[in-house]
Amino acid sequence: MKYIDNPYAKEFQSEFSHIFEIEGEKFGLLNDIFSGTDKVEADEFTINLHESYKKIKNGKVFYKVQDSEKVKINIDFEKRMDLGERVLSNAIVRLLLKKTFNIESDFYIFEDNKIIISQTDIAFSTLEKLEELANQIVRSNISTKFSENFLSLTGLGKIYFEGPLLKRTGELALIKILPPEKIENKIVLNILSGKRAFDDYKNKSKIFDNMIKTFNVDSEDQLFKKLKVLKASKQSLVAQKKKMEMELGYEAVKDFKNIATNFNGINYIYKILNNVNFKELKLISSKIMDEANYVQIYGIPNGNMGQVLIYRSRNLNIDLKGILDRDFSNLNGSGNMLSIKLNCSINELSNVMEKFLLKIKNSLEKGDKNV
Repeated sequence: MKYIDNPYAKEFQSEFSHIFEIEGEKFGLLNDIFSGTDKVEADEFTINLHESYKKIKNGKVFYKVQDSEKVKINIDFEKRMDLGERVLSNAIVRLLLKKTFNIESDFYIFEDNKIIISQTDIAFSTLEKLEELANQIVRSNISTKFSENFLSLTGLGKIYFEGPLLKRTGELALIKILPPEKIENKIVLNILSGKRAFDDYKNKSKIFDNMIKTFNVDSEDQLFKKLKVLKASKQSLVAQKKKMEMELGYEAVKDFKNIATNFNGINYIYKILNNVNFKELKLISSKIMDEANYVQIYGIPNGNMGQVLIYRSRNLNIDLKGILDRDFSNLNGSGNMLSIKLNCSINELSNVMEKFLLKIKNSLEKGDKNV
């Protein structure tokens, strides 16, 4: 297989095998390219400078025979090298997990380079040591050996892999293990290597240099000190903001409660709101709902239409949604036992508010939430 024997070949002659016909079209195997598996993505290439058209049969990938059984293959070399770097780095990390840490794993190499560990947790110190050992193997520039889908590294043993295999570990330049993810009670490692690792380093280095310039400091230590000060300042501002919001919320709730009218022990807040701040109203109404014996009815004009919002305290035995469904089915409304909202024309706004108020009073007086 050429993708194993010579993974650097960009252009070469190949030949179809195991040819068969479907609806007048011929298909065959191409063993010199990597067609992908359920674990690793395929090479990208052209056949006689045409895009490849494929079919899956019995788990194997067959390509359309376009002109003749002997064809010219052109590999997308950048993507081939990227795939080769991911395949080799993935195999090295899995080999170390197994031989050094006695941890079994699985792998998937598509857009990302993933290793799935068969345990629910892994120590940070283990990941640090794993990355260190992986890069020692890279720096040692060990020759890779292939035998029946197993990669062998002298003195380290062998590990199963799929895909094109680079000849020496030094071609990876660098292996970086990203912070682990936890998916369905398994640990997932994402690996960066080769050009992907270099691009990651270059991008982060640019960000770091820009931060040094932005904060006008001369060293990394000064930058970290500056960031610590900013973090402490942010935490203080967040605390102050939260305190102010609580104070403002308390004052606003107090103002709304002051306009309530008491009738038979129930406090009714009945108000038309112009230029309403819905976020503030939600906060106020929620706080009042937590207090006993309050009914809130708000009318909100909006051009030719109006909206009515109604809330009741949690201790009151009344079903607002029941009243809505029974007596206001002609209007567009929604909600639950505790709160509802409905829409009406601006001309009906006051009548709807008043009618709902009377229904609530009657229901509370009779002690029957289904009135």
